[in-house]
Amino acid sequence: MYLYLDLETTGLDPSTDLIIEFAAAVVDDELEILDERLYIFPMSNYIERKLVNQVVIDMHTANHLLAEMTKLQAEGNNFSYNYFKSCLEADILNWFGYFQFKPGTLELAGSGVHFDRTFLKVHMPVLESFLHYRNFDVSTMKRMVKRWAPEYYRRNPIFEWDSSHRAQSDMRVSVEHTRLVRGIFSISERLWPSSELPPVVS
Repeated sequence: MYLYLDLETTGLDPSTDLIIEFAAAVVDDELEILDERLYIFPMSNYIERKLVNQVVIDMHTANHLLAEMTKLQAEGNNFSYNYFKSCLEADILNWFGYFQFKPGTLELAGSGVHFDRTFLKVHMPVLESFLHYRNFDVSTMKRMVKRWAPEYYRRNPIFEWDSSHRAQSDMRVSVEHTRLVRGIFSISERLWPSSELPPVVS
């Protein structure tokens, strides 16, 4: 099982910047999405003070994330940042309980997921410590395909998909990229049926 994750943040430094959108999916070994979660942080004065990078402001204005955050605030969702992220963390851990995951067994996956993990360590340390230490980085796999299977890469233009910088759509594309990479290994499995392989010596 994997936890595919994508975060949108106010910047690149987890010690000073904040999470503003959180998307996650539980994905099985066949790369089927079993369930998803999406959380958009309501706008607050605290978040507004952190939104100082004009590139980030322009990006999340264009993709409507800031508008959705402001709408949530206007609808009465006046939660503080710390309260909202604490509730989010508790809800995700409760979600894991539905699947009966044990600590240290769920691998974290996604594109550039090491970045997301650095934010989890600072902002949601209980959640981060629950996950397996291994990162399943989809962006690294994409680079491997582009370098060593360029024709396969060219024939699957979704590899060049431009990020929307919205957490849920980017997370879903990461799952699709993984499925495409798996296709390369599926080809090799068809070339060498298991009955023709020598036994593995452990």
